[in-house]
Amino acid sequence: MADLTAQAWTQGEGIAFAAADVAGDNVAHASRQKLLVNNGSAGTVDVTVASEVASNPPVGPADLVVTVPAGEVAIIDLSDRNFKDTVTSKVAWTYDTVTSVTVAVVSGL
Repeated sequence: MADLTAQAWTQGEGIAFAAADVAGDNVAHASRQKLLVNNGSAGTVDVTVASEVASNPPVGPADLVVTVPAGEVAIIDLSDRNFKDTVTSKVAWTYDTVTSVTVAVVSGL
């Protein structure tokens, strides 16, 4: 699992993307952070952000699963405190495939 660093974003500046890690990625939790997932593959990619709160079906918190269509970029809000690990203070997520997938975490969007 790769540790990513959030990039402060301001209008007119570029964002540096990195290859998605096969074991998943994580970042230190902070408010107003977004995960950008650029799917350059020919198929969909499922991104699963792990909930750190015990599930209470059918209404309790659960992992967030976002399907990113081929050729699209998804913006996923990571600021929910339910995603923050109480030990590491990080938010973690995985991908069902990483072929042609790049990611970035930005703050200020």
